[in-house]
Amino acid sequence: MSDPHPHYGAQQPPYGPPPGGVPPYGPQPPHGGAYYPGHGPPPTPYPYTYVRPEHQPPAGSTITALVISVLLVPMCMGNITPLIGTVMAGIALSERSRDPDRHGKFRRYAWISNGIHLGIFAVLAGLITTAIVLDV
Repeated sequence: MSDPHPHYGAQQPPYGPPPGGVPPYGPQPPHGGAYYPGHGPPPTPYPYTYVRPEHQPPAGSTITALVISVLLVPMCMGNITPLIGTVMAGIALSERSRDPDRHGKFRRYAWISNGIHLGIFAVLAGLITTAIVLDV
């Protein structure tokens, strides 16, 4: 009875054995668990620092800025500042546990954006009220 699979078995491949002493896939790195031998672990793509909860800035002002800017979005009046305030407050909340300085910077930007929009709204409301009262 002949072997149904003549190519399977302990035969050498047709191109012969690898050259003397060289592993089949090139030189192998030494074992030791290091990602880059002699250089330590690979660098992280994004440095992530974590601020412990007791050292994080309070989020109350940032959440208030976010709520106010979301409530101001329907009163946009052709002004983009509520959308900017919403984005800045969202970024500030995401940066709270990573970088307190950036958190504070974006929180200020959100409040400035909300203040600009509320100022424009107050001026327009004053003009409309004055026009109604004076019956112009």
